Amino acid sequence: MEMLAQGPEFRPTYNMCHTTCLAMVHCGRVQPACDLLRGMGALLGTEPSVITVTAVITALCKQARRRGLRTAQAAYSLWRDLHGRCERPGDAAHAGEGPAHLDAPAMRAGMQACALAGRMREAEEVLLQLRAAGGVDVRAFNILCSGYAGLRDLEAVQGMLARMAEAGVEPSDVTFNTLVAAYTRLGRMDLARESLQRLKESAGGKLSRQHCWAYSALIKGHVEQGDMEGVEATLEEMRSCGVAPGRVTYGTLVDGYVKARDLSRAEAVVREAHEQGVKLTAREYNPLLWGHCQPNAIGDDSGEVRAHGGVEKALRLLQEMQDQGVEATAETYNILMHGFMKDGDPHGSISLFESMCRVRIQPDAISYTCAVRALTESGDYQGAEAMFKRALEDATIEVDERLLCTMMHCYARAGAMSRAEKLMGRLDDLDARRRPSGAAWQRTKLKAFAILIGGYCNVQDVDKALDATKRLYEDGLEPDDAIFSQLMDLFVRTGEWRRALQVVGAMERVGVAADKKRIRELFLRIHTREEHERRRTGELIRDGDAGGARSKCRELERFKFWLGMPNDYYETDWAW
Repeated sequence: MEMLAQGPEFRPTYNMCHTTCLAMVHCGRVQPACDLLRGMGALLGTEPSVITVTAVITALCKQARRRGLRTAQAAYSLWRDLHGRCERPGDAAHAGEGPAHLDAPAMRAGMQACALAGRMREAEEVLLQLRAAGGVDVRAFNILCSGYAGLRDLEAVQGMLARMAEAGVEPSDVTFNTLVAAYTRLGRMDLARESLQRLKESAGGKLSRQHCWAYSALIKGHVEQGDMEGVEATLEEMRSCGVAPGRVTYGTLVDGYVKARDLSRAEAVVREAHEQGVKLTAREYNPLLWGHCQPNAIGDDSGEVRAHGGVEKALRLLQEMQDQGVEATAETYNILMHGFMKDGDPHGSISLFESMCRVRIQPDAISYTCAVRALTESGDYQGAEAMFKRALEDATIEVDERLLCTMMHCYARAGAMSRAEKLMGRLDDLDARRRPSGAAWQRTKLKAFAILIGGYCNVQDVDKALDATKRLYEDGLEPDDAIFSQLMDLFVRTGEWRRALQVVGAMERVGVAADKKRIRELFLRIHTREEHERRRTGELIRDGDAGGARSKCRELERFKFWLGMPNDYYETDWAW
């Protein structure tokens, strides 16, 4: 991109632009790659060919499995551009190549982009176009099976198998692998085993690498269900059939033992992989690093349960990885940064982020979120804001709801509530397709409101806290225990007894039990006997508000009655 910005004296070639687009996708620079592809017409005087656009879409689809929905949506957007361009008559695929047309590879890439973006209806439409062009084969059906599996639509997956049979398309090894993975994801281990059996039958006793992938998927299904006996049985069956575990298998086993909190077994799996000559990557090591960073994990060879300090062992494991030539990833550093935060060492987390950048590992959104949180916890609010701005300027990441909520928390702690409100607006403006769906998005919004309300409670702004609570209800949400506690503390601190009692009523309506002991301790710490007497003796009366003073006293005594404290609620004549 620096060469392209040199001016008119530099004239890039078509092949240079093609290669640069693919390289940027591989490096995670998705948006610049798409911008360059779309700008090739103006830059070179010719639009990118169907072959070039297909290659970029295919590369984005491969990256989407690791980088997530944003990359899938970029692939889908390029596909829509290509589809629309090729529908216009007379458009050229490349200078001198004649009219543009979508060939079978382009349509399969488009199907993949649609499926990864969750647009299965459009993927089905591409299948019809592919069928009309005579290019339907097992690969197209595999793409649709995988797409429906991602949406957890068991009926659609099974319907796709029936349609394959009607079309006279024989399932391939990849089909059965896709089915095993799909059924395990859906928790249907019976159907997964049935698909594995069909794979073995189709192989006619000739075992291949595809069997390793299928067994690995089956093992992962047992891991997700916490069934380690099933994991052991499947691994034994795999070996008895002469199928050697591969890198993915070992990675799944490591993940399973870590989730079972048995780090010594996970470490034994890593050693076995080395002994068998299987080269592991950071993806297989990362679960073990995560396990060491968790409190109360069964860790070292002694089998002792430890409370903290696992980060040190995780750092030694990182050094071991590097000694063996295993390159760390952004996820590796994210895990370690979280580990330092769990150990109460935000400065260590910040140092890891800086180290990550020094060794030229590109931070992702989670990396920036960890760094902002660490800077906030260390009290460096300006540093946290600078890190957030750095994330906004990073074209390789998508600012997501986690990063926004973390920065909101920083602003709330610093008392910068106007800035926190701006981020709340930005959270509301997130494109609906990028939001977590359903209950996950509601949890995100509830967390954001809790941060906002907590910030207003910290600065004791009663009106703004109430306004934020009103907006929470308008969004169809209910306050949780934390929000109720924040509001109760605010009203106790500010002497808003009527509103404190309203919080009590709201808590009772949703079945939330108030922690009266904690509230009583806060009450006694803040409101001394002298202050109680001041409120009772009539400073407000001298201000000409006898009715307000009487109401305030009655609400105070009623609140004390609710707390179970000595009070005069029933003994006092409130008609004075």
